[in-house]
Amino acid sequence: MHPRVTDELNDAAIGDFLLFGLNYDNATTSFRDIQRLPPAHSMTVSVRGVQSKRYWTPPTDGRIRYGKPEEYVENFQSLLERAVADRLRTDHVGILLSGGLDSSSVAAMAKYVSGKSSRATEIRAYTHVYESLIPDREGDYAREVGEFLRIPVKFLAMDQAQLFERYDDPELSWPEPVDNPFLAVISDSYRNITAHCRVLLSGEGCDNLMDFQMWPYTEDLRRRREWWRLLTDLANYLWVRPFPWRGIRTRALRLAGKDPDQPIYPDWLAPEFSRRANLPERWKEQTELPKSWVAHPIHPRGHGSLALPQWTNMFEVEDPGATGYPVETRYPFLDLRMVNFLLAIPSFPWFFKKTLLREAMNGRLPERVRTRPKTPLQGDPISAQLRLTRADGLKEMSWSAGLDRYITRSALKAPHVKMSQGQLSVSLRPYYLNIWLQAGPRVRYKFLAETRND
Repeated sequence: MHPRVTDELNDAAIGDFLLFGLNYDNATTSFRDIQRLPPAHSMTVSVRGVQSKRYWTPPTDGRIRYGKPEEYVENFQSLLERAVADRLRTDHVGILLSGGLDSSSVAAMAKYVSGKSSRATEIRAYTHVYESLIPDREGDYAREVGEFLRIPVKFLAMDQAQLFERYDDPELSWPEPVDNPFLAVISDSYRNITAHCRVLLSGEGCDNLMDFQMWPYTEDLRRRREWWRLLTDLANYLWVRPFPWRGIRTRALRLAGKDPDQPIYPDWLAPEFSRRANLPERWKEQTELPKSWVAHPIHPRGHGSLALPQWTNMFEVEDPGATGYPVETRYPFLDLRMVNFLLAIPSFPWFFKKTLLREAMNGRLPERVRTRPKTPLQGDPISAQLRLTRADGLKEMSWSAGLDRYITRSALKAPHVKMSQGQLSVSLRPYYLNIWLQAGPRVRYKFLAETRND
């Protein structure tokens, strides 16, 4: 609203959103005149001007080796306890409980920490479930965890969530375009959570930091001439490792160019915009493995993943300033003490099938949950909704005149259920951008009207 700040958009950020679903440059926003302070940076404003500097980077030189296996588990338990305790300083706390190992572990530790304190915290779990739209057993696992830990679980049904529901409501307008057609139900979820608490714990971060890689670890042992450890760990790994049938099939499909989930450059991008924003080069740059991902000697993927712009996007989308509800989401697995520890210990056996976390939760979770393998959602909610509604809402949507700057509308293909999940996600992004472009004038009108009323 400031007269010296224009509403002109940043072509690079809009291009990133259409290609990848979010802006990959953490120093910019979707608006040309508005910049973003990157993660782990501080800014000083003085008479000398504006100075920005980085104050933290994920470590690459940590090396923790214990003499006994149980020491790894004990120190991890201690760190997780402190990480949760430091984020539990409130009378009421909610936990995003998926029924998987990560969030269940946070719930178990929160219950343990609360029980030790003289001032107990009231804990409640929230689980998003699908009861009929797609096959989903998360609710069963979450219920079992809740009963085991004796914490109530509130189930938030997602079956009735419609694609782009209430998209023209100014209250659901977000600061930047969001790659999600279910913003209305997400907003409703935050309203439900706000009725109980102002702090919400999440299990995010564990998958990244415990991303298992065997070969960088064995190469590090070879460089250090730790031959006995190399032979022992490699033999044990080959003994417990399942034969990679699924990996072979995926690699074969990619070699044959038939992998349905392989990213495809969108053909509906306006040619002039594509040239102006240099999108083909941007696409090539971001779909290749970043060189920075080899910086860590034994955990290159886990270390490199901490620099992904998805973290910035997630933190901002879950921030009260974006949701409109006073709920702060906190992430115990991203505690810096936890990050330093996990990037310094051997990947095998501790990250293989999350052995470290499973051992740490022995006796703290139901066995069925503690030993449960990583299980993705058994269906795509967007495809399922398209089967029911046939994209009727998309057909009735009006188009912003400003969209033609970025999209060749005649080249757009209507989303349909035969598309893969990746193809469907890409095909919906022009609609997300269209809604966001139309939301700008509505938000400005609402803001001015409220100002006049005041």
